[in-house]
Amino acid sequence: MNDDRVSGPDEVHGYRTWSLSVSAPREVLMFRYRRRALASARALDQAVNSQLACVARLPEDARRRSADHLAELVTLAQAYRAYARGWISYRELENRGRIATARLSHLRSPHPAAAHLTERD
Repeated sequence: MNDDRVSGPDEVHGYRTWSLSVSAPREVLMFRYRRRALASARALDQAVNSQLACVARLPEDARRRSADHLAELVTLAQAYRAYARGWISYRELENRGRIATARLSHLRSPHPAAAHLTERD
């Protein structure tokens, strides 16, 4: 059986190996990516929904910060849905993910309390 699709003998084991690569059609791969994007959006939605009740019980300043965190997650979930619908490219999804990550990092970093000015200052 001398076939062009078969590579030469394997150096270690002495048998022939197939050199064919089977790839899925582009439409199938895009469906998988979009399905994963929708799953990511659902996971973000679940994370937000599970935290909403906790946010309502927080003090005012902590509530505002937590609400900002959750809003960033909602925005990111919307970007995943837009990608899944084909409205934005993967590059744009990555860009929006980087922006959301930077905003979350900024929100997470400690901010010094505003100094109260007195008459002496």
